[in-house]
Amino acid sequence: MLVDDKLFALLQASFAGVAPQCSCTPDEWMAVYMLAVKQQVEGLAFQGVSLLPSSQRPPLDLIFQWASEVEVIRGHNLLLNSVASKITQMFQSQGRRSVVLKGPANARLLR
Repeated sequence: MLVDDKLFALLQASFAGVAPQCSCTPDEWMAVYMLAVKQQVEGLAFQGVSLLPSSQRPPLDLIFQWASEVEVIRGHNLLLNSVASKITQMFQSQGRRSVVLKGPANARLLR
């Protein structure tokens, strides 16, 4: 299985909420992680990783690095959501309507 197929399996698993069929060597895990970072889907891919049995997960040092990145992303998303909300309220207070066109604030609407 190619590295991009393994990343795709993790992404599918994160949306389905089921453990992916994905086993990797430590070098393959690093390649999957780097591809996830390049594609800016490391948060979603990490959700797939968290569904794996502990025996199939990446090496511990990579897990810590990956989890740290996910927390940074979560913090940025919270900040962006807060700013988008304040801007929307500002427009509303002036009698103007607004639409969020892009980003995590828009993704919230899909939940």
